Amino acid sequence: MTLSTDLVIADPIEPRKVFDYALSLLKRGVTFEPTWHYDEPGKWHADEGSFVTTCGQGLPAWLFVHHAVDGPMRRYSDEEIVEWQEDDPTWQPPDLNEHCVRVNVDTAYSWHGPGGRGGCSDLHAWFVSEMWAWLTDHGISRMMWSNEYTGEWFTDIASILELGNPVLGALAEAA
Repeated sequence: MTLSTDLVIADPIEPRKVFDYALSLLKRGVTFEPTWHYDEPGKWHADEGSFVTTCGQGLPAWLFVHHAVDGPMRRYSDEEIVEWQEDDPTWQPPDLNEHCVRVNVDTAYSWHGPGGRGGCSDLHAWFVSEMWAWLTDHGISRMMWSNEYTGEWFTDIASILELGNPVLGALAEAA
């Protein structure tokens, strides 16, 4: 099983720039150059392209940066909405717009940081906190993140400790 955390950016920003920074966070302390690829629009969704790292190469998380190319980017397909609403009939997907970039990190529940410090929840809390600070520094103000455990979406990081402890999840600084 894995923990999947989304960070949605609703202000315009270059998706590749977001991917490059997110990857730089995940490769801290890594001694190899991670591999990744770009999924052209139409591979999964007609109006969405994605930057994706290669799974299983030793990064602490699998990274996806999805972006819309024409019109609104949908976070949930019609089938997924029906599935979520079977559990909670009042559930609605968050609003997104045509400028959206969705960053997703996916980590095995069994993951632990260097020296056994911190778990996957802590890693994701650290990742969201670091991305939030970087995006804020780049003038982004409309963003939200999801807590898979509760299904909630947050428009600030005041509740990040409900996900995990960012201090415990911190990866080594890049050399």
